[in-house]
Amino acid sequence: SASMSVITGVPVTNANVAATFNTVKQQLPTSSAVETFVSAQQMAVAQMAIEYCSELVDNTGLRNGFFPGFVSNFDLGVSTAFDTSTERDGVIDPIFDNVVGANMGSQPDEAAMKAELDDLIQILAARHSGDPASQTQNIVKATCAAALGSAAILVQ
Repeated sequence: SASMSVITGVPVTNANVAATFNTVKQQLPTSSAVETFVSAQQMAVAQMAIEYCSELVDNTGLRNGFFPGFVSNFDLGVSTAFDTSTERDGVIDPIFDNVVGANMGSQPDEAAMKAELDDLIQILAARHSGDPASQTQNIVKATCAAALGSAAILVQ
């Protein structure tokens, strides 16, 4: 939770984050040893990632600071918000930069991770083509949660 808070800027004291943490805390990993990681722990991590990303996108100030290249797109319908790679990069680049970072001893391949996140956005956008801005925001939340709940921050 603390790592997700630092990455997203959403405080651990946020009421929804705290409630989710209290619900799933016994499922969260107790060790950093990857060999002991089980599916129930991944579900708890996913729930935390979803909550943090939801709070990030729902807070206009936080989201505009986190996604400066996508600010004007948050109020657009899905078809318009994600119709170019530059627009999608406005979501993907800050997620990668904040979740993964750079110059670490071991980290996901930047091109591969960004391609996966781009594929996710395109699949979701195709399914919700013509939907309003609320779905645009949901697609950003899903993309954020996919990265935030991934091994990029879970595995040392």
